[in-house]
Amino acid sequence: MLNNLSAIKFNQFSVDLYLTKISASDLVSLFDKNILRVEKYQKDEEETYQRILDLHRIKELSDFLIDYKKDEVVKPLLPASIIINVPDEHDIDFDEKTGKLSIKKNAKLNIVDGQHRARGVCEACRKEGNIDFEIPVTFITDLEKFQEAAQFLIINVKQKSVRTDLTLTVLYELEQNKTHDFIKRLKKVLKIDAWQLEATAISIALNLEHGSPWYNLIMRPNEDRKTLRERGRGWVPIRQAHFVDTLRQFCSINSDTKSKTNFLIKLWNEIYKKYKSAFDPDTGKNYILLKGSAVGPIHILASLLYNVENSKYDDVDVMIDKFVKHFPLKFWERNGKDNAGNWGTSQKEYTVHAQQILKKIFPEFYEYWDADLLDQFIKNDAIGEEEEENINDLFDPFDLKPFDELEEDLKNKTHGCYVLVNKTRDAIKVYCGQSKRIKDRLSKHERSFKLFNSIELEKDELDKYECLIYHLIKSSCRTNDDHPPVPKYTKKCPYCNK
Repeated sequence: MLNNLSAIKFNQFSVDLYLTKISASDLVSLFDKNILRVEKYQKDEEETYQRILDLHRIKELSDFLIDYKKDEVVKPLLPASIIINVPDEHDIDFDEKTGKLSIKKNAKLNIVDGQHRARGVCEACRKEGNIDFEIPVTFITDLEKFQEAAQFLIINVKQKSVRTDLTLTVLYELEQNKTHDFIKRLKKVLKIDAWQLEATAISIALNLEHGSPWYNLIMRPNEDRKTLRERGRGWVPIRQAHFVDTLRQFCSINSDTKSKTNFLIKLWNEIYKKYKSAFDPDTGKNYILLKGSAVGPIHILASLLYNVENSKYDDVDVMIDKFVKHFPLKFWERNGKDNAGNWGTSQKEYTVHAQQILKKIFPEFYEYWDADLLDQFIKNDAIGEEEEENINDLFDPFDLKPFDELEEDLKNKTHGCYVLVNKTRDAIKVYCGQSKRIKDRLSKHERSFKLFNSIELEKDELDKYECLIYHLIKSSCRTNDDHPPVPKYTKKCPYCNK
């Protein structure tokens, strides 16, 4: 097949590599004989990883090679090496004395990087029988499929762009089949956050489970509109990459992925019951409910609803009834002026619109503390920017966590102030406190409080912050009877002078 190729052997991190060259016509022959293959990513094929072929990109390269082959100024050079793995090390033979490399006749070769260059060269050769030139190739030996995938991702993420959804999906597939330690190292190299991989797992599950209203409505990596139409899936409202991005906050919850997936399926099934037209292939394109601009706020809202439901306050169907009452189907129409039609897709806008929704369906989360009084303290310089930021974090309803997560959340915290929240269907009751050993202090509270939040502080700040929190929580919602101790250095409460 390939015999007596002049090659340079070198070793990188215990892996043998061989730098050589082959002719364009040999490349065509390798493809035609199915010796040279591309492991294109497919959901149903284990351990595949490559991008789908971009036919326009291949044609563009082929035309470039043909049109400029004789140009004296613009030379259509391809100096970058195509990287090919020889999975079976016995299929490659290298003579150290002569520097000659040979590949066995029945060998199977996998392109790790350079599939578009290789295909573009082949197309040019087929169009122009008289075009033939040498291609640099680097052969690697004995890589397993998951190692090929790792190299593909590292080369393309570190050196050039690969679609984020493909990167995450390949990592997800690898994680299902390979050791946790390997994936952990690979995620570190690629700088992949934990939430992204979990969000990918949830997105894939929602798209593939028949009981999910999102079944086949999320565009997978390497799918395009034309391919989907050919498969009878003409309307797919959102790409997987966008869907993953909407789950950033939801996937910050300390809970198992399966539980969160089941909750989202339950939540979206309730939404589906109320807004069937938005899910219908014939009418769905008239609404933005399944677009990132609406899915993002809903998933941020879901982070709170998940904690609320797990705390046994309201069932999901009750929450969605409130949701539909304030945001009917008309609100989600595309191109509307005073509705969700002009919502954007940034994380900031997701948060703003999630707050807008929450203020309608659960206004009590914004009414148990006095925002006007906080503004007054700010104007009077009673508190500074740091205090304002800490207070807003403490009272942010989307930062509230189930009491059951207290131990995990506070394992690295020492001194701090906290709020405990008990929400019924009609009201919210709140307790505020402080502790020099916050984990121990909170664990002694009665379990009638189901949600909590805390801020970590220095010891000498505790009294001042507890006084501030005490006054900001409305007396009708506060369960504390006694005024907290005042800071020793003031002798009076900084916020009521008592």
